[in-house]
Amino acid sequence: MSSPLCVATGQTDVQHADVKLLTMASKNPAVVAAATLATIVLLAISGVAAGGAQAATHFPLSPMSQENALHKAQEYLRMESFSFQGLIKQLEYDQYSAEDAEYAASNVGADWNQEAAGKAKEYLKMESFSHGGLINQLEYDGFTPSQAEYGVAAAGL
Repeated sequence: MSSPLCVATGQTDVQHADVKLLTMASKNPAVVAAATLATIVLLAISGVAAGGAQAATHFPLSPMSQENALHKAQEYLRMESFSFQGLIKQLEYDQYSAEDAEYAASNVGADWNQEAAGKAKEYLKMESFSHGGLINQLEYDGFTPSQAEYGVAAAGL
């Protein structure tokens, strides 16, 4: 994400503001701390970090948001089977942060082989699959190849 350029100086808005703040700071030492803080805030807001890299903005919101994601993961697993990756995607779809979703999937206590077996059985109740077709479907759903093999074998196919 790049900041718009200042017509007068050819600098980005963030660079232009930074120059203004440093000029003020050099004239008045009392504003050095404020200038530094303002520069950091402007960089964070613009998404620009040192070297032009994007600022990291994906943090777990709080221990409570992690617990909420964990409870939601438990609810989902009571209703149907998910792969580790599938559960993360579902939680992210529900607007949990990536970090909270991964925390929940990592701490929900699921046996991912059993989840693969459950998902294979769910699919076989709905439609017919070949052995290879069901493995492909489970892998598409985010199960690892070994989890998919386990699931298909456990479902009796």
